[in-house]
Amino acid sequence: FGAIVADHVVVSGKNPFEGLRVEAADVRRACELQARSHLLHLREGYLETRENADALAVLIVESAAPFAALLASIARLQGAAAGDTAASGRHVERLLDVPAGVVSDVVKLADVTEIPAADATRIFPAYLDAAERLVRFVDGWKA
Repeated sequence: FGAIVADHVVVSGKNPFEGLRVEAADVRRACELQARSHLLHLREGYLETRENADALAVLIVESAAPFAALLASIARLQGAAAGDTAASGRHVERLLDVPAGVVSDVVKLADVTEIPAADATRIFPAYLDAAERLVRFVDGWKA
């Protein structure tokens, strides 16, 4: 709901969300749940690929958009611009102290339909590591 309130565009009429605000603690809890769920999805998905690189490519592509949405929520909580997914990716890379491109490379895939299997085997280990770091990061948040 926080993303809807923050990112909506009024097409016609009065703004239905005017005056509404989602508490930071609620967004934080949602991010914690999303981060853990995403990590679990990646781990389960990897097991289901049975080391098939084509299946791994599908897993990465299908998980990129939800990952980008999670990063935007985290960036928003940190006071960074959340509307630019590439900027959100770079912001989270700095937060997690991961090499430039690790998170951003996955975020760039949010709008693609497929990637080469060779790219998947290159991207996935760092992607999984970043997801694990992200869970540790959100676990450290104070209410």
